[in-house]
Amino acid sequence: MVITFSIISFLIIGWIILSKFISSVYEMSPNKKASEYYKEYTYSGLVTNKFIDSKQHNYQTVIIQNGEEKDILLLDFETSGLFDFIEVGDSIFKKKSSLKLRLIRSELDTIIEMQIFDKN
Repeated sequence: MVITFSIISFLIIGWIILSKFISSVYEMSPNKKASEYYKEYTYSGLVTNKFIDSKQHNYQTVIIQNGEEKDILLLDFETSGLFDFIEVGDSIFKKKSSLKLRLIRSELDTIIEMQIFDKN
């Protein structure tokens, strides 16, 4: 009974945190371009999962693990096919204020400039 309650609590808290993050990315003011939102984030770590989140409007979701921290990279406004190119096991690094992403995989070390659809 206690374990079930703990699991349910954990799932609810996780859902709330994920919802807050997603809403911060996707609630764009009319004066701010999508690319400006992507520039606000920094990423550094190993891709542990990638999926189309059918429970969250089919968002293209990439989970990046950096030690104990997990980052969520949503690629819905990225138009170059980066989501399809990324593989579980890749290392990804992105600095704040930039759309350039460094991707490292076995024999590959490359810089990719994210192509963001700005409807403004």
